[in-house]
Amino acid sequence: MLKRMNFMSDHSVNFWASASARAIQSVLSNPIIVIKTRLEVLGFQEYSGFNDAIKKIYRNEGYGGFFTGLKISLIRDVPFAGIFFPIYEGCKQFYSLLLRFSPSDESAKKRLMYATLISSLSSVTANLMSCMITHPLDIIRTRVFFQYYNKDQT
Repeated sequence: MLKRMNFMSDHSVNFWASASARAIQSVLSNPIIVIKTRLEVLGFQEYSGFNDAIKKIYRNEGYGGFFTGLKISLIRDVPFAGIFFPIYEGCKQFYSLLLRFSPSDESAKKRLMYATLISSLSSVTANLMSCMITHPLDIIRTRVFFQYYNKDQT
């Protein structure tokens, strides 16, 4: 709709749609990510399981404990998603030209093979580029998840 109204370009629409969807997903999934991260760290024996983690996080940190690291997650995830999709779309065009793929000239089997190859290459390229840009924020996010337990350490 925004594109049809000449309000935004395709890349802008892709960026904002992807970034908005990722922001919503980050808020909804943050409690699970906090619990998962704390359970999977070797040597972190605070919880005996998923339900125990929920109880202890709520008791010791309140509801806010489930949203530990949300700000940094949003700072990392929203740009990642916003960057990823436009790069992916651009890569699809680039790889289609590079491989000289024309869907109308090919058999159904060959079209499927090319589409799979182009989508895979585009996804890998976009993911690598997005990860390189946002990886430092991912490291900070993981450290923030454990800030409650590192208050006494410097």
